[in-house]
Amino acid sequence: MISIYVRRNGNIEHASHVDPAWLEPASKVNFWVDLSSPTLEEGRVLSEAFHFHPLSIEDALGAIHHPKIEPYDGYLYLILHGIDTKQE
Repeated sequence: MISIYVRRNGNIEHASHVDPAWLEPASKVNFWVDLSSPTLEEGRVLSEAFHFHPLSIEDALGAIHHPKIEPYDGYLYLILHGIDTKQE
């Protein structure tokens, strides 16, 4: 599942796609793309909109996500896990 959220003018909206203009340095738009168990089709946003390196796309679409930090040309790829504070 893919969800895209946009914050502009103090409001947060759900968007259907990533507008390339949002990636421009002068853009005053903040946005978040959340991929949860994405299909290959949904994962295409990583290459088409962001032009991510194929290895980082492979990692993002993989079944196992080990925490990591990898520098690529123009971006830093991070895999982070939240802390579960609930005790069983």
